[in-house]
Amino acid sequence: MPANCLLVEPQGSHQVIIFKINDKIIKLVILGQTKIKSGDTFF
Repeated sequence: MPANCLLVEPQGSHQVIIFKINDKIIKLVILGQTKIKSGDTFF
C-alpha cells in the first residue's frame, strides 16, 4: 500500500514522519535517521 510522505521533522535523536494513506494522516516517530524525504512515496 503506497504512503505519501507529507513531512519529515527532525527532533534530535528521533524523527517524526507524517504521511498519508488513503484519506488518513498518520504520525510515526522513529529513532535515528531515515532516507525518506517530504514528497516521497513509500510502501
